[in-house]
Amino acid sequence: MSNVNFRSKVVSEIIETEKTYLIQLEKLQTFFSKPSLERGLLPSHAHSAIFGQLSAIYQMNSKLLEEILLEKDNIGNAFLKFGPFLKVYSSYANNFQRSLEILQKWESECEPFRSFISDTETRPEIQAKLSSLLITPIQRIPRYKLLRITLFMIENIITGALLKVSEAASHIDKSVFESQAFNKLLKVQRALKDQQPNIIAPGRKLLKEGILNKVSRKGKGSQARLFFLFSDMLIYTKLPSQNVPQASKEVYVLNKL
Repeated sequence: MSNVNFRSKVVSEIIETEKTYLIQLEKLQTFFSKPSLERGLLPSHAHSAIFGQLSAIYQMNSKLLEEILLEKDNIGNAFLKFGPFLKVYSSYANNFQRSLEILQKWESECEPFRSFISDTETRPEIQAKLSSLLITPIQRIPRYKLLRITLFMIENIITGALLKVSEAASHIDKSVFESQAFNKLLKVQRALKDQQPNIIAPGRKLLKEGILNKVSRKGKGSQARLFFLFSDMLIYTKLPSQNVPQASKEVYVLNKL
């Protein structure tokens, strides 16, 4: 395949994936953000924390797609024009972990909101978890970087657009790592019966999990237990039965190891 044809293929991929990305953002706004606000399912500060920047991102990327379609022969110009606005992604990434914490809090404490989210996630148009849709903007910038590097290799030039996208991608990579660490905590929290004890805390990370044999206090035998080692504590639970959460009464927290 010639460089010209390969470049055309990469540009087409940028355009098609951008269209798909905008559809995902539309779903977030149409099916989650607007209805939850209109029905008063969340206080304004919680709604803003979870969904607040999505409208700005959608508007910006709609304009970006228009520019890309106009600048197919030099899409670097399109990214250069919108380079300064990529800061909204950094802001979104900075607030992402906090938005997930607020989402988890309201899902656990507000039954109407929890039911709304559950019902919406299973709609034929959605078929996805809200959390997986919310991370879409964070996943988009690294994709831009990858595609721009591919074009750079073909054209043998470097542009300010690539530098701007790379800076945003580096920042978001760090935020993605932090959000993944938080999601691990969230997964364990949700697996505990009645979601107790609370293991979500600033700076806490899940380091290791696995099955170990715990010797009974009387030393007359041992039983398999599921252990979770965090950065500041250790807990263990009974092994979960199929589709049955781990029993919180078997959780022991060691604040000082």
